[in-house]
Amino acid sequence: MYNKIHSSYIDVPLSSKLSQLLITDLLFQALILEDSNFENKLHNSIKVIDQRLEIRKENISNKIHKK
Repeated sequence: MYNKIHSSYIDVPLSSKLSQLLITDLLFQALILEDSNFENKLHNSIKVIDQRLEIRKENISNKIHKK
């Protein structure tokens, strides 16, 4: 997996937080490119999270309006 991650435009010290985020992002992208199932799962996860956020917003709004 690591061999497939090449980025000539990223030059960040390995110990930095930004570097950790970039490496995580590159690994995630490599996984998605490797198997489209991961992309489908990601989209499904995004939908579930969005639905949960919408439900929370509605609950908060209802609580505010009840007072």
